Parts: sequence; C-alpha cells; structure tokens
Amino acid sequence: MASQGQIMNRSVGRAKLLCPDKNRWVSLVFKSFSTVVPSSSSPPPPPSPSVDAPPQLPPFDYQPKPYKGPLADEILQKRKKFLGPSLFYYYQKPLNIVEGKMQYLYDESGRRYLDAFAGIVTVSCGHCHPEVLNAIVEQSKLLQHATTIYLHHAIADFAEALAAKMPGDLKVVYFVNSGSEANELAMMMARLYTGNLEMISLRNAYHGGSAGTIGLTALNTWKYSIPQGEIHHVVNPDPYRGAFGSDPTGYAKDVQDHIEYGTSGRVAGFISETIQVGIL
Repeated sequence: MASQGQIMNRSVGRAKLLCPDKNRWVSLVFKSFSTVVPSSSSPPPPPSPSVDAPPQLPPFDYQPKPYKGPLADEILQKRKKFLGPSLFYYYQKPLNIVEGKMQYLYDESGRRYLDAFAGIVTVSCGHCHPEVLNAIVEQSKLLQHATTIYLHHAIADFAEALAAKMPGDLKVVYFVNSGSEANELAMMMARLYTGNLEMISLRNAYHGGSAGTIGLTALNTWKYSIPQGEIHHVVNPDPYRGAFGSDPTGYAKDVQDHIEYGTSGRVAGFISETIQVGIL
C-alpha cells in the first residue's frame, strides 16, 4: 500500500496538472488527499475520466433522417443576400439545425444537441411531440384558419382550459402571437385602466423589440435610438452581482425613490420577468 508521503506527492502532481494556478493547489490537493485509500484486498477503483473529455449525452432511441438539403455555408449566403441584417446569430460558425425530436436537436451532420431552453421557450412539450403533431394534423384536415368574427369551439375550449389552471380571479384570456404582443397589450391595458402613462421596468430586462416594448427592454444590444415612451428603469435584484446583494429592502427602496424623484408620482404599472434574461 502506498505511503502517506507517496499519496501526498501524487496529489500535488495531480493538482499541478489540473490547475496551473498555485493558489488553488491546496484545495485540489485536499480533495485528492482526503479520498479514502483502499486496502490491498479492495478491488481497484474504476479509471477516472479524462479531464478534457466532453460530457456525453445519454442514449436516445431515435435516428435522424439523412439530411440532403443545403449546407450551412450556402444558407449563410442566402441569409446575407435576402434577409435583413437584424437577423443575427451568436456563433462564429452557426449551427444548421435540420431536425428536432423531443428535447434534442440535430444538425446537418446528424450530431445531437440538448435543447436546454426549449427553442427560446416555445416548445415546452419538446420538439415534434407526437400528441402535438397529431392535433395539428387533424385540425389542418378540417380547418386551417378562421377569423374570430366567426365562432369556433377550439378557441373557447382552450381559453376555458387555460383559465382553469390560473390562480385567483385570473379567468379571462386574450390570445396573442408573441411575447412582444403580450407585453404591448399589458402596457396598454395598464395605461388605459389607470389613466397614467409612466411605466417602470428593471435594468437588464428584455420585454420585446416592438415599437412599444423596446422601451421596457433595458439592454443596449436590443435598443434603437427612437423615443422610448415614458418608461423608467430601476436597479434589478441580483443576489450575485447586484448593488444590494441579497437584501430585498435595498431594491424595494430604489423603486420607491425612483417613483418619488424620477416620475410624476402617477405610474401606470411595473413589469418584470420571472427570471431575468440579462442575468442568465
């Protein structure tokens, strides 16, 4: 069995390999040295995975269809030629996503990716969920579109089912096509109901990019130099990097101070995200 000194030397060597920063050797050595040393009669431990090995997705019983469409470079050229520059991407080499199945996406080469934010929170049941697909197909066979000036049971049934899930007196539904439209509607209703104009939003907030909601948004990467429409931004609560840490009273006082000193005192409404996009 290895001596204590030999184990310590190996621990130091491993710490140097994992982290060139000498200030972190102590913690790494402690984690390595505190491991129980097996006796000579114990079976050898399984080999440790490589430090540089990428994480592996779990097995999934689905094989994507062979892709025969245009490749990423060709699509990029068409986007640059025929689509506006406001459609941008975050990657040096953007993915060409060609298929989705439940929680996974597949690129042009068949490589699988975990969709960790559900297509920007639009496919909460997963991509191509069989029950959702079946409902779409069956409805399309009967009627694809009908204006609300006529009657159709589906919109009334869906509103009833959705209202049944809501708490308290939230029992009336107004359907829209996007988050920007929903926030436009909420802001207009608040202003009409109160008779006031000014709105309060949080810094780091994202509420849309339409003419009205762009004022609620407080990220300069999503704003343009146009009139913002009597909207004020207060300090956003952030327990990690926020001005007041985890103290809620500091953030609440900032809102109160802003109402007293930065507005007319007649505020139509306050809007915030459940989880701020700017913090993630």
